[in-house]
Amino acid sequence: MKKGTVTFKSKEKGYGFIMSETDERFFFHITQIGHENFEQLTKGDSVTFENTETPRGMQVTSILANPIFIQNTNHFKKTINFSEEQIRELFGDLAAEDENIDRFNSYFIKTDTYEKIHNSLPIRILVAHKGIGKSAIFRMSYIENQNSNVLSLWVKPNDISNLGKVEGPIDSLELIRQWHSGLDELIINKIISNFNLNSENSFINQVANKGIKLADRIATIVKKVPEVVNIDFTKKQVAEQYMKENKIIIILTI
Repeated sequence: MKKGTVTFKSKEKGYGFIMSETDERFFFHITQIGHENFEQLTKGDSVTFENTETPRGMQVTSILANPIFIQNTNHFKKTINFSEEQIRELFGDLAAEDENIDRFNSYFIKTDTYEKIHNSLPIRILVAHKGIGKSAIFRMSYIENQNSNVLSLWVKPNDISNLGKVEGPIDSLELIRQWHSGLDELIINKIISNFNLNSENSFINQVANKGIKLADRIATIVKKVPEVVNIDFTKKQVAEQYMKENKIIIILTI
């Protein structure tokens, strides 16, 4: 493998160049090194890479960022070798949803998986094993939606653990109906909580329990928000944007 430095990268066109330690120039392309590797490269990065010779010249086939160096307060360079202690220092030791938001933002990397989840499609499904970072992806998407004043709810496993729990035999269709109804009520309660509404308010209580479609109940509650409660400027912006776009993001993790 060779070592070199990224001297040029065009994110728009998907290619770039590496200058090796022997002053040879190597071409790399997103289709050869992979989308995630390409996105993480920046001009000036030190890298280790493999290459092959093509009719157009030397082309990189795989690439790996070299070990990172940081400057500590004593002005000595410290190599990060990703020991257990350094991993904890870099990435924290809490679950993504419990981590301090500034620390979380500092280490989260937006991969192509994140882009597939955080978009405007009406439904996105992420299926993966426990412990590979699903919560981190959902939390970042939730944070960015909030920062964009998009009405967002995050329904977590503990929120739905009791939905559809019944004693005795019950047919599957009735169980689905109860789960659906319970999820609707949970979403309405989260809307009420999100805007710090008083669930005892007669109007809010009436709408929350009306037998109308969930979307209509949400719209009626949000439309009435400025009239029934003094809300801060941010929440007011969220309510106003919802009324313009009729858009709500619901993240459901099970």
